[in-house]
Amino acid sequence: MRSLGLVVLVVCGALAGCGDDAASFGPLAVQRPLEGSGDAANEGTLVVTDTCVHLRDARGRLVTLVWESDRVSWDPATRTVTYRDRDDGDLSLVDGDTIVVGGSGDQGGPETEWLDRLDWVSPPAQECRTGYWWSVAGVEEVTGG
Repeated sequence: MRSLGLVVLVVCGALAGCGDDAASFGPLAVQRPLEGSGDAANEGTLVVTDTCVHLRDARGRLVTLVWESDRVSWDPATRTVTYRDRDDGDLSLVDGDTIVVGGSGDQGGPETEWLDRLDWVSPPAQECRTGYWWSVAGVEEVTGG
């Protein structure tokens, strides 16, 4: 029985997004699931780097995307973000995809203000904090990259 438990742990560790292990989310900024979400929308191009995942919005600003831990996973081999939509299933996203993200966001104010009020699983790296952030509550792909 002990070896089965070890196999489950190894498999879980190999899968992106398995559990709340911050390392499994790669460059994603991830918070614990929320009750309720914003109903605004923001459209732009997904920008994926080794340390950050942003949305370049219509004004050309980089917006730090904040994902919910139970709805997102990261595949380091393909550099793919998989978003789990409650109604439409999984959506795979890569650098350069044009997407619309539902949810809510903010800008300005002291940087730590928004960082301090979210329940982080994996906070954004320092270099990913652009002054603009968006809490993702839905994703629709407009065009692939």
